[in-house]
Amino acid sequence: MTSREAGRRGRVLIAGLGDVGSAALHDLARAPTVGAILALEVDGTRARQVASARYCAQQGGRFPQLDFLREDIRDVRRVAEILQAFHPDVVLNATTLLSWWVIKTLPEALGARLAAARFGPWLPVHLTLTWKLMQAVRAARIAAVVVNASYPDVVNPVLGRVGLAPTVGIGNVDLLAPAIREAAADLLGLPSHHLRCVLVAHHAHVFPLFGEGRMLAPYFLRVSDGERDLTRRLPPGRLFRRVAELHAIPTDRSLARVTAASAAKTVLALLDDTDELTHAAGPLGLPGGYPVRLGAAGPRLALPRGLTRARAVRLNERAMAHDGIAGIGPEGTVRFLPRSVAVMREVLGYHCPELRLRDSERRAAELVARVERLR
Repeated sequence: MTSREAGRRGRVLIAGLGDVGSAALHDLARAPTVGAILALEVDGTRARQVASARYCAQQGGRFPQLDFLREDIRDVRRVAEILQAFHPDVVLNATTLLSWWVIKTLPEALGARLAAARFGPWLPVHLTLTWKLMQAVRAARIAAVVVNASYPDVVNPVLGRVGLAPTVGIGNVDLLAPAIREAAADLLGLPSHHLRCVLVAHHAHVFPLFGEGRMLAPYFLRVSDGERDLTRRLPPGRLFRRVAELHAIPTDRSLARVTAASAAKTVLALLDDTDELTHAAGPLGLPGGYPVRLGAAGPRLALPRGLTRARAVRLNERAMAHDGIAGIGPEGTVRFLPRSVAVMREVLGYHCPELRLRDSERRAAELVARVERLR
């Protein structure tokens, strides 16, 4: 039963008030069907973000209950108690131990060298708190759906190996699809709202597309206008260059604003049971991103005719290598590509050919410490 059908407004818990969490908080505080939001954050100064969201909502005539608790997500027992007491309909995880943009603040030469390692080796800083939060959700025995903003293309399938996958992820493929649709509309001379873009793609595609106008990893794309498949009228090279030239979103810290919009849309689709046709990363514990329908029961794959689930998953497993990840094994053990391992060792002195889930917190602390020494 949705919050509307039950005659009440929904309850959302947000874990983490960094750039994405804070922006999503502001979006959700203004949503008519959200009645209460509880934010958990280890940094007490970010309580001001809750006050900011409250006053922004009031500007639009909305008066949700907004609360803040200073808590460490690593305290699984305490977080489980909070979840039981608050009883959210949706949990939005926006935690990380090291934001991706911090690497961009390193000296330029170091940053360029680290870029060759790709994103995958940084997995521990995004996985650790998500893992702790999912342990708390299970311990609380609540029926909330969990929306993950922290590297869901890989974190979700890793946790899925141990039965702790978040319900769905946000961003990444959901950022790519609108930009590709806009570029296709330009090239076809059609209004963008007349087109449907169906995309299977991975986090590994995001920065090459928006920064370079290329899709280097395997993907699936279909653009249609009603029943007509228009994909053949869109040469990939020309289409993707048009994205980078005219429709790219920020690739710096301000990317959080767009990512948060994806998060808020996903939370509301689940909360309000809209059956929205959209894109999502890591649905059902799968690697990478897919077209989905979102409703109260969670995500359902919405693959086009002719594309099987098995083929879509294989595409994203192959694309994952472009993030420096060789594969995800039993119990969530992740193997990294030798080149990525070598770069991290040469630049940071960090050697991690494979990551076992139980080692994630220790490895994350090591990564944070090594980056701090270089700043």
